[in-house]
Amino acid sequence: MSNRKLTFLTAPILGIVTLIGVLWGQSIPSPKGEYNKPYLQSIKSKLKIAPGGKFIQDEIIVKFKSNIGESSRTYSVQSLGGTQQAKLSETGHQQLIKIPEGQSVESAVQAYSKLPEVESVQPNYVYHMSSVPTPNDPYYSQQWAVKNTKQTVTKVFDDLYTSSNPPSNAGNDTNLENAWEITTDCSSTIIAVLDTGINYNHEDLKDNIWESQTCPGYWGPKPCKGVDEVDLDSTPMDYNGHGTHVAGIIAAKGNNGIGIAGVCWSAKIMSVRVLDAFGNGTSSSIVSGINFALQNGAKVINMSLDGPTYDPSMYSAINSGATTYDTLFVVAAGSKGYDLGSAGVNRYPCEYLLPNIVCVGATDQNGYSPSFSNTDSSVPVSNRSVDILAPGANVLSTYNKVTMGNFWDDLSSGWTFSGVSQNDWGVIISGTTSCFSGTWFSLPPGCGNGPIAANTDTYAYKTFDLSSYDEIEMSNSVKLESHDSGDIVEFWVNPLGGNPVQNGFMANRPLQDPANTFESYRTDLTSACKSVTCSIGFRMVTDPGTSGPSQIVLVSAPSFVWARPNSAYSYNALSGTSMSTPYVTGTAAMLRSMRPSFNYADILNALVNSGNVTTTSTAYTRYGTNLDTYKALIYLHPPTITAGVQQ
Repeated sequence: MSNRKLTFLTAPILGIVTLIGVLWGQSIPSPKGEYNKPYLQSIKSKLKIAPGGKFIQDEIIVKFKSNIGESSRTYSVQSLGGTQQAKLSETGHQQLIKIPEGQSVESAVQAYSKLPEVESVQPNYVYHMSSVPTPNDPYYSQQWAVKNTKQTVTKVFDDLYTSSNPPSNAGNDTNLENAWEITTDCSSTIIAVLDTGINYNHEDLKDNIWESQTCPGYWGPKPCKGVDEVDLDSTPMDYNGHGTHVAGIIAAKGNNGIGIAGVCWSAKIMSVRVLDAFGNGTSSSIVSGINFALQNGAKVINMSLDGPTYDPSMYSAINSGATTYDTLFVVAAGSKGYDLGSAGVNRYPCEYLLPNIVCVGATDQNGYSPSFSNTDSSVPVSNRSVDILAPGANVLSTYNKVTMGNFWDDLSSGWTFSGVSQNDWGVIISGTTSCFSGTWFSLPPGCGNGPIAANTDTYAYKTFDLSSYDEIEMSNSVKLESHDSGDIVEFWVNPLGGNPVQNGFMANRPLQDPANTFESYRTDLTSACKSVTCSIGFRMVTDPGTSGPSQIVLVSAPSFVWARPNSAYSYNALSGTSMSTPYVTGTAAMLRSMRPSFNYADILNALVNSGNVTTTSTAYTRYGTNLDTYKALIYLHPPTITAGVQQ
């Protein structure tokens, strides 16, 4: 047998032990709420590794010449005080030799090399599995929830939760470094974050954002990174920072030399914006967001949100995740400091009695329940809604503070006029009272004089550079006086420039009452026309019956409101059960990616039954555990029930 096999001598042995550990671990019953360590964890290495860690301190490998018989080989070993441990070749010419106690490997190699019957001699080198490096992300040392070294978390720009910072409790963390030795990849599981949106262009998140090529768009299916159920479009940008913070805990790209390391170094995060810039949402926005996530393949959904009212529509949407989609919901217990076991105190979705919900409370750096975290001390324990605890105080993660601004066009230059019938658009500067005040396009020119001819189809357009804005919205006002409901005003755009009416698409059609009133309109241009050559046009169309001296259209000069993330505020430390929840979400996605045969019930069972039992978790949760990602990954006891998914 060749020397190539020698380098893997220890690997097959360890591999067998691992397999036995898995098999034995499965046969050992585990009480509810108590983690049962697999057999492998109780095994200590018996290898006597020499100082320096390069080879075994009392063994060498000797290869005898091919013409040396067995008796001569035995005599040679015994003459130097050695013992033949194992044959490493079929003929026995290569052997593992145990050297006498007290002899160094170096001297033994030298002694055997002097024997005329020996062809070669070497140490029994030590090899290791390829370990995942400690992340090189510059803020990693501040991530106590990943590795608690008693570090003090430094304020970024929001105030910190001061209790236990310091003193912290070393080792009170999610054991992620050991988990990363198993896997860092969650990319085979789609994770939906229902929140204030995500800055999907963030330096530490952009590589881990889910994207679909089939989202509805103006010209048919188009790429998107999620959905915005607040502004009802396909650009779920975060204008608050909360959703970006949650997403970073789950899946900030690890070991990339930037920012922090998320639970999952590789992932697919779907941004589902259901809360506005002030952190508020509605039943309709959240239910629509849940349905979008489920229908687009999300298997783990993070909901770092809560409210006091039982909501049948939300209950039904989450329940469909269990009955139809095999999806686990990880939800926040809430950050009001309530005991959900108290009469009249309710927080949802935490308290929905559904099998596919994991409700998460918070711990601080000492493992205690922080004053802000909702808890549940209900008796019996089976009545508790809070299932598990995870780190939630002073959690550093990605953030998104938005810079906003505006500009407007005064209609003084750059506009092209075209169409049929009347093309004589006019500009009104500081118009009369009846025209309102400001700058306006009017058709016909002037204000209050006409008429507009029948069968008019006329438009004015101009090209703008909107490429530098993450979000861009146009606002303007329109007044249309007409005796005929068939007369319309339209806004047209074309991201490729040129005549938008001929080559673009309609972005908005104001609905005007035939009266002397102005109506304001907002047109989202982010998904429609965020380009260097965004052509924007106003169009007026009349039908054959149009006539009358009072028929006019007035369109105000467009103003543009824009938003960009401010890179000076890309990271922040926040506190809340909103921060605890994504640690469990990331672990759930890691489990699902590693064990694709697991359903939501398997994942939930591993999460809540594998963690660390503490006084705090015993007092305030149903399963009595704190999250331990490593133990969840190696948990060997899937539940005996099925998830009940309809096929």
